[in-house]
Amino acid sequence: MPKQSSASSVRSASTLRVRDDERSTLRGSSPPHDGDSPDDDGQQFALTAEDYASRRDSILNDEAEAEEDDDDDEFVYTGVDAVNSGDYGAQLAEALGEDAADLEEEPAADDEEPPAGRSFRFVAAEDTNDVWSDQASELPSKTPDSTFVTRFQPSMEISEPNPTPTRRYLHPTVSRLRSIPQQVSQLPSSSSVATLRSTTGLAVSPSPSHFSAISRAPSYADDQSVSGTSEQHASDSDADTKPIKTKDAFRWTELKVVSDYIFQTTAQKASAVLGTSWGTPTVMAANGFICVGTDRGLVVVFDFRQQFKCICGSEASTEQLGAVTALALSYDHTFVAVGYSSGHINLYEIMRPQNPVRSVPPTTLAAVLAGRKEGHLPGSPVTQIGFVATRHTAIVSADDSGLAFYHSLGKVLFVEANDVLRILGKYPEDSIVPAKESKAPVEPPTPITPATPVQRDFISNPLGRPLQKRSPSAILAMAPLPLGTSPHPTDNYNLIALLTPVKLVVVGLRPTPRTWFRKHRPLLDETETEAANATSRWRGCVAWYPSVVMSSTGEVPSAGKLAETKSGRHKGQEVEASDRPPSTPTLAYSWDRNVRLLRAREEVVKQSVEDKKVGGGKKKVVDVGQVILEEAGTWQTEADVMAMQWLNANQLIVLTSSHLEVYDIRSSTLVERTSMTASSLTSLHLPSADGADLRVSHSLRVYKGKLFVLGRQYLRVGTLLSWADRILAFVEDGDFLSAIDLTRAYYTGNAPGNKNGLPEDPSLLRELVGRKLRDLMVASAAYAFSEDRMTDRTHFTPDGRGVDRTSLFEGLVVSCINAALALDDYDFLYENLYERYESSGITSIFLRQMEPFILDSSLRMVPTYIAQQLIAMHGERGEYDAAEKVIWHLDPLHLDSNQALKLCQQYELWDAMIYVYTLVLQDFVSPFVELLGLVRKVRQQALNRSVRGMTRRDSDSADSVVERLVPKAYKACSYLESVLSGLTYPSQEALPDGLAGTAKKDVYHFLFSGHSVFWPHGPGGKLVLTADYEGGAEPTYPYLRLLLRFDAEAFLNALDIAFEDSYLNDSPQGISRQAITNILLKLVSPEESISPDLSSSDITFIRIFVSRNVPKYPQFIEIPPTAQQNLLIGLATDRDLSTREDRQLAAEFLLSAYTPHSRDQLVEFFEQAGFYRILRSWYRSDREWPSLFMTYVRDPDVLPDELFGSISSLLHVAMRSEKGVLPPELTSVVVDTLPQLLEHGLTATASMIDRFFPDYHSTALQALGSGETYKQFVYLRALVEPVPKAESPDTSRQPEKASRHLDHTSRSLYLRLLCQYDPAALIPLLQRLPDDYYDPSEVVEEVEASGIHDVTVWLLDREGKVGDAFAKVESQSRLAGLRLADMLASTQSEEQCQRVVGQQTRLVEMGTKLCRRHSSSKPVSGLTPEDMWFKLLESQIEMVQSVASAVVNPSQDVQGEHSLLADKVLTELRALLQGTFTQLLSNSTSADVSFPRLFKRLVDSTSASRTSTKGLYTEFRLILTGMLDSYRSEGDFLTLNNRLIQQDLHGVIAEGVKARSRGWRPKNADCTQCDKAPVPNSPPPNDSDAAHGALPPLRIFRSGVICHSRCHGARASLNA
Repeated sequence: MPKQSSASSVRSASTLRVRDDERSTLRGSSPPHDGDSPDDDGQQFALTAEDYASRRDSILNDEAEAEEDDDDDEFVYTGVDAVNSGDYGAQLAEALGEDAADLEEEPAADDEEPPAGRSFRFVAAEDTNDVWSDQASELPSKTPDSTFVTRFQPSMEISEPNPTPTRRYLHPTVSRLRSIPQQVSQLPSSSSVATLRSTTGLAVSPSPSHFSAISRAPSYADDQSVSGTSEQHASDSDADTKPIKTKDAFRWTELKVVSDYIFQTTAQKASAVLGTSWGTPTVMAANGFICVGTDRGLVVVFDFRQQFKCICGSEASTEQLGAVTALALSYDHTFVAVGYSSGHINLYEIMRPQNPVRSVPPTTLAAVLAGRKEGHLPGSPVTQIGFVATRHTAIVSADDSGLAFYHSLGKVLFVEANDVLRILGKYPEDSIVPAKESKAPVEPPTPITPATPVQRDFISNPLGRPLQKRSPSAILAMAPLPLGTSPHPTDNYNLIALLTPVKLVVVGLRPTPRTWFRKHRPLLDETETEAANATSRWRGCVAWYPSVVMSSTGEVPSAGKLAETKSGRHKGQEVEASDRPPSTPTLAYSWDRNVRLLRAREEVVKQSVEDKKVGGGKKKVVDVGQVILEEAGTWQTEADVMAMQWLNANQLIVLTSSHLEVYDIRSSTLVERTSMTASSLTSLHLPSADGADLRVSHSLRVYKGKLFVLGRQYLRVGTLLSWADRILAFVEDGDFLSAIDLTRAYYTGNAPGNKNGLPEDPSLLRELVGRKLRDLMVASAAYAFSEDRMTDRTHFTPDGRGVDRTSLFEGLVVSCINAALALDDYDFLYENLYERYESSGITSIFLRQMEPFILDSSLRMVPTYIAQQLIAMHGERGEYDAAEKVIWHLDPLHLDSNQALKLCQQYELWDAMIYVYTLVLQDFVSPFVELLGLVRKVRQQALNRSVRGMTRRDSDSADSVVERLVPKAYKACSYLESVLSGLTYPSQEALPDGLAGTAKKDVYHFLFSGHSVFWPHGPGGKLVLTADYEGGAEPTYPYLRLLLRFDAEAFLNALDIAFEDSYLNDSPQGISRQAITNILLKLVSPEESISPDLSSSDITFIRIFVSRNVPKYPQFIEIPPTAQQNLLIGLATDRDLSTREDRQLAAEFLLSAYTPHSRDQLVEFFEQAGFYRILRSWYRSDREWPSLFMTYVRDPDVLPDELFGSISSLLHVAMRSEKGVLPPELTSVVVDTLPQLLEHGLTATASMIDRFFPDYHSTALQALGSGETYKQFVYLRALVEPVPKAESPDTSRQPEKASRHLDHTSRSLYLRLLCQYDPAALIPLLQRLPDDYYDPSEVVEEVEASGIHDVTVWLLDREGKVGDAFAKVESQSRLAGLRLADMLASTQSEEQCQRVVGQQTRLVEMGTKLCRRHSSSKPVSGLTPEDMWFKLLESQIEMVQSVASAVVNPSQDVQGEHSLLADKVLTELRALLQGTFTQLLSNSTSADVSFPRLFKRLVDSTSASRTSTKGLYTEFRLILTGMLDSYRSEGDFLTLNNRLIQQDLHGVIAEGVKARSRGWRPKNADCTQCDKAPVPNSPPPNDSDAAHGALPPLRIFRSGVICHSRCHGARASLNA
């Protein structure tokens, strides 16, 4: 493609410069003025506000439109920043104009031309900001290219491309030859995936034939699309998963002319002069004309050019008629039906609007009861009205009291003769307002200033009467079935849908009035609040969509886009031919939040009727049609539905309290959502006492895809954006990159929001959108590189330096690459776009943005000249790693092999070099030869370093060389793994079959060559050497040995993977698994073992490899038994502990296919090697129990938990095999290994010995040693106090009771150790053990020796010696007090003092328990409960006084920290005494113990024993003070708990009351139908259910009414 002339001019120094090497920057020079640079003809391209104002008159003139049509054919950039955008405008119009013209195509015109002056176009009159960007569509254009007039401002920020993580090719640390292969961690995915809302709307953009002047400049004040906006464009191959930037769902245009008129802003002066006002808007109709009703009873009519047409009604009739509450425009736009708040109905003709051509006054209830007349009652506002089919005089209406009528308006002898038929509802018993009391509505005051809110409660009380509660049968909505573009059998029935709070009724007027469908409202959701249910009860909407012709291309007609005529639907008009069946009439209706769909169809049945022509009762069979309505879908919205309109055959618009939503009825899913509050719309306020007075359904209308909204202070029209509209919205904003991305999203099917205007056929969609996407890329590139754009206002900055446009040109590359990938068409990308960047000197920007797509394999086939530039750019900048990645990610056919090989060899780019050799040159041996040379170099460097290390220490440079070469040398193993598996290196893609076979054959033959070979073959080849020293001898199989010496594990791991390839199954070339195995066995054979080139580790890995693959491929590999025996011996004789488990696993593999004839020799080797797993299987089969036992003990891999479980299982099996007796040799082995077993687990060993070897407990204790007393304690405790099974720390079985196998010595030892390590457990142990387990005297002797006196007291009490027990308490307390006093007087350690305090604490606690136990009994051993408490407290008080005297009069030696110890001990003793008093008061009654008497005894006893009373009362004062403080804290705690409980109790009771209130309590006790008791006292004799005890079924209603089910059923049948 030739270069654009505009692009070449961009290279000027004033418009283009490079910021630095890392990032190119485009800046434009500042314009000389404000950017108003004229074109060659001296004309201004930008359409400014002044230009528009000067041309407004010509635009409003139809003749001027035709004259200026040719001028608008050229694409004009109308943005505020535009100066000259000629090239881009023409190309963008070519890109999208044709499709847009299809979307804006005018529907079939009516037979009757509109009257003169009627041109159905909106034109902005005053707001110069609302530039009609649809001017080409507004004018009667002849060329589709002039449809879109847009503003174009380039995007300022484009996101940088995200770097794509590359795969690293590293040698695995653990190979497949290991016993437990390590899993290589995968790189985490860093792709960012944004969740987009799934939408399925595919309806086309509605044709705005009569709305061509509606502005395409959107109002985004408070509208937000459900799709929202996203980040900038995707910069890598994951672009389809990135959020797509979109615009709002609707484009709004405020009709300022109409708004100024109807909201009294423009006509205020005229109203003041004439003394009149139109009033406040109430309702609206918009189909052909815009008709707005007011509270003064007038209807103001405008056409779609916002030109005032007429006013229906007169000032004289406004007082009588009241406010307009319902409005309908006939389908041919010639008549207006108006309903008023007084109950009147008038029919006006647009051409003669002064007086109604027909009128229906309300009728009185007396006339109705007399049967003279039917109709609305006076004062009943007519809330619903509509025309039936195409008739002007056939009207249906409904009022708020629940009455609906069909009016056939006619004249007889110039006198009105109206036929009125009531189709729903009942007259009230009392008239709402008697006719004689009818009064004119009070006229509301006119707003004084425009700032005054326009919306008023204009008929909040129109007749000056009290508010009435709305009738339960009030009609919420009514809609007649309109006629569509396709005839349907249901059209003949004149169907009317009526919705009340309790039911939906569909009535047919022809051939005779009949109800065809009735559905009662489901019960309200009980989870909703009562207030919400009361409001939702009055929320309901209905909307019909007729039968229409579905376009064969997938176009869906919009609501209202129907071909109407004055006299009939299809008369004089040809219906578009289509191969698709027409749509079915569909009724959408809603209660509260639930939206449901019904589809109407006719069903013809045979019916026998009387033949009136023949007579005589003869009958004939005729076809009778029936209307069937079937459920077609249901869904719920987030809030109550306030209004509902059909947008097209597949999309339904729903207005809730806060949002305007678009639903696709085919999937019942939300497609679009825009913020719109229902309270901002004009509400029809009617007198009601229930508060549900927000009625806005009359303020929302749809006509031909346009949404008309009557707000409180505006009249607005909106258009749901089609796919082309959404793209143009970005174009108008100058964001052509987002436009390209969105178009690509439509092409791939990932675009958010609706897809209106797109064909349903995927092939047609791709053809249509693909063509536009290509054209859009061409036009966008031309604009981006145009010379005019470089000097326009987009480059102006106050400092005069220009604007950085690097992000713009980067984003253009990314967007175009993503589009090219979606289209699979790269001609524009490589031929046009790249040339523009190259000619502008910014090739690096293009290459940098293209590189991520190459690295993630999205772009493989890049032209050679571009690949050369990209590789050269990285080479010049020293980015060799990046160049290497680029080389092996590109298609080999598009690489310059000379350039790539030169760069790779110069900078050691091994991955890229291998890629070029293998895929470009198809030479698989040469890269292997290069890698072998690298391996040999590493070996030589390592040997030289070891030699130099002996002579000198400075070898840092050599080490660095080796460290740099080693990772690259490992590529030899990775390369072999890939090539021998039929994969490319390093991309790991499958090689073609033919090429893969050639590669494997060449590499295998070279690798396993028995001698050194020349490469390449033929002249010029060199001998490939492998010796570690120059001139050294070459061994057999040199290349195989070289790799084994380098790293045998890595090489054999790659070979193990290659063994899985099917290429080795057949051996036509002499290469097979058998041949390779034979070569490897030859290397480790005894004849070759004298060769020093292979280390023991290398030989071990060869044996592991062969041992594991022989049983894996038995049909391909066979080796003699001698070789297998040698392999097993070789695996066992290696002493490398790091490979022990790997060698054992390999031996297990080999033994699975080989059975040795004699295992004696192998057993010895396996014992030395530690192959215990193999030995266990052999010993178990041979029943060698001692040897089997020792394998468990010696195996370091067996954990302690597993060890004892396995030993127990072994002993069980051995006992069963020997008839319940363990073999003596096994017992001997177990006893000999007791020290080892005890090291593994004391408790588990004790349990095992007690179960299987009960006579060896003393032996086990001796094995522990006399100095290991704690271990002995743990061992014995496991036997005397076994842990329950659920709490056992090991898996072996433990006895549940104390072991009886312990001798007396062991038991005494445990008692002594228990006193030493856990004295608190003595009493619980003695309580659990049998009485004969220990001798009490022995226990007393032991505990007395250990100072555990509380046990002695407990034993005395247990034997009934209560007096001796308390005597023991007294004596020990006195002794403890004296000991503590002596300790504190001297310098004893704190540990000794704490030990005495602890013993005394346990003693006092035991004494307290004895007092509590005997507190309610008779005197025991001569002691009453009071005496027991007295002895206990007296002893404690004496002990405290003894210690206190030692603290008050310390010796001179006691100083410093020791005094703190004394205070601490005294505090603990006093707290213990206070605790005893607390136990006394809480556990004794006044009858058992008298606290005053006891306290007096204590005071007297203590004072008698002391010579001085100085410190006596101090102790008692402290005791009482502490007790009072304790009681006070407990009182506070109880108060807090009481408050918490009261709060919880209140909540529980409140929940109970709420649950009880949910029940429906009947108001009376009798059935409301039969006046009998619901449950009779005695059953009637004929009632079988009651006779058997069954209660009669009852019905209790929410209102409190109760009745029998049979009575309710009988009444329902009677009503029906």
